[in-house]
Amino acid sequence: MFGIGQPQANEWVHRLTGVLNQALGQEQQLPERNPRKLKEVLAACPELEFVMDGTERPIARPQARVKRDKHY
Repeated sequence: MFGIGQPQANEWVHRLTGVLNQALGQEQQLPERNPRKLKEVLAACPELEFVMDGTERPIARPQARVKRDKHY
């Protein structure tokens, strides 16, 4: 989309993360990492719309077929 490779994108993410966190922190728009506080966050900003982002994370599973079948 931007015509850059993954290594260059990774470099820019690391360069700009601090600036983004500072800007979002001043606007009190940093993401809430603790889902238990969701009601509190939503109540504090009723006029705003929120986006929930779910990140897929790899799960280590057994390589041996017998153990893998039992895991599922």
